[in-house]
Amino acid sequence: MRNILIKIYLTKVYISVRIGYIQIVNKFHFLVYLMSHFTTVQTQITNPEQLVKALEEAFGWQAIYNSNGQALEDWLGKDCSLLSPDHLNYAPLCQVRVPREQIGRLKNDAGFYQNPDGTYTAKVDGFTPEQQSKLLQAYAHQGVLTAAAAQGLEIVQDQSCQGQIIYVLQQKTSAKKTIFA
Repeated sequence: MRNILIKIYLTKVYISVRIGYIQIVNKFHFLVYLMSHFTTVQTQITNPEQLVKALEEAFGWQAIYNSNGQALEDWLGKDCSLLSPDHLNYAPLCQVRVPREQIGRLKNDAGFYQNPDGTYTAKVDGFTPEQQSKLLQAYAHQGVLTAAAAQGLEIVQDQSCQGQIIYVLQQKTSAKKTIFA
């Protein structure tokens, strides 16, 4: 939610606000509240543990994972799972939740819920394409770390080259392999 303070020194003012409401502060000041609402983004993310780590890597958010799901709250602290499914702020129970205090002042919680096919859908207040890209890059990085660790490898170097990230992995015994991500 964004507050816009408008000072008025005229006797008549006409303001149109599509989403939100106006609060009169006094005769010459009022606030226009633009309401926060969720954006729904379908992802190809399937691993919740990697998602939690990617959220921390990309944005510094400490996400909470609960396999049973947890309710998201709007900027006022109201449970969004209790709203009608066609409401702008409706959000089903989410397995991965980021409390709104970490995201920004006057924002809703962010959450990811699992679909029947195993992928996760994001419910986020104002998720930009740049943020989506940053999250997917961090998720891919976490995937490389997880796969490397499962095979007894460690990353000794990573570098960006012509739009690709090149990882140099090493067996714990010292043999090196190069993998393109």
